[in-house]
Amino acid sequence: MAAAPCGERRGTARDRAVEFACAPRDTVIRVVHVIPSLRYSGAARQLALLAARLPPDEFDVRVAALEPGGPLEQPLAAANVRVDALGRRLTFDPGALWRLRALLDEFRPQIVHAWEATAHNYARLAMGGGGGRRLVATETRCRSKTGLERWVDHRLIERTSWMLVNCRALADECARGGFPRERLAVVPWGVDIPREEPVDRRVELAAFGIPGDARVAGYVGELTRARRGRDLVWGINLLSQLTSRVCFLAIGDGPERARLEEYARQIERAEFVRLPGEGDARRAMRLMSLYWSVGEEESLSSALLEAMAAGLPAIVSDTPAHRELVRDGETGIVIDVGDSVGLAQFSDRLLADPDRARELGAAARGRVRAEFSVEKMVDTHAELYRSLAREIAG
Repeated sequence: MAAAPCGERRGTARDRAVEFACAPRDTVIRVVHVIPSLRYSGAARQLALLAARLPPDEFDVRVAALEPGGPLEQPLAAANVRVDALGRRLTFDPGALWRLRALLDEFRPQIVHAWEATAHNYARLAMGGGGGRRLVATETRCRSKTGLERWVDHRLIERTSWMLVNCRALADECARGGFPRERLAVVPWGVDIPREEPVDRRVELAAFGIPGDARVAGYVGELTRARRGRDLVWGINLLSQLTSRVCFLAIGDGPERARLEEYARQIERAEFVRLPGEGDARRAMRLMSLYWSVGEEESLSSALLEAMAAGLPAIVSDTPAHRELVRDGETGIVIDVGDSVGLAQFSDRLLADPDRARELGAAARGRVRAEFSVEKMVDTHAELYRSLAREIAG
């Protein structure tokens, strides 16, 4: 998306809280992204898309990961984006903090962009007073922060120039938590519309131990209490009693994974549940007939966006974040939090009515294409970086 000439007003992404000014183009803008890890997560996916697609003639980009490794290193390497592993071993690791500070001193970025609360705190401490740098933070949660994280927020709040969130609901949470509203901006996340490719469903399903004629309800993301995995497992228990040949597949890991496997055994439904851990989410989505997201979401889920982009009919819990994305009966189905009975009943209806399922999926795909493109996401970040670089230049 081309940038507008300086002084000209331009269209912005939906619900953006601010408009960012144009900045001069005569110097390269150096940006360091700081993130806990490059394992699969919504924030890491957005970082990888953004860092790889910022115009290379205008931006010099590096990524600092607190923890080494992760599959999202590969697309960054393919885009010639350097990744520095800071080797964090402790929750607060002075060595990792020292290495981040040394990287900033050596690279001298104008912009430091921290993703998620842990990286945000490391970046604020490494920058000190900031000097000629500006700190931008992308937050994915506010209500669920620990007491220590909230204390650090209040102590170091002035070191953050902008707080970026991906929905109005999270902006409201951050404002109630004490972050100045005038430095909050809603920047919707972006996803690519996947190409339709032939898939040998029987072979792909067999890799997960799923019968080749099964219909799959799926979920992608971290398995935590807030994502209400027990509701998902109980939902497939109920759905399996309403219709035959169904299975639940969750791609992701987390502290609840082992507990959910044990829960599925306890209710004698282990044969209908597959929790393989982290993997290729987009590949797995090609096997799904339905997408479930029933957690207590604080922000928009990038996995839900990707599922909608893939044309999957989604059933989601009634949270403010989900309500911003899913229009009940138009681009998906919205149910009450904890309503596993409703989850099973609506799933049964969609499986019995493929035309209705395709209608919802097509509408979801169209909305994502129109409002949540990667190009819009990259363009919005680039405008912010330019405006901050101009502010530094004086």
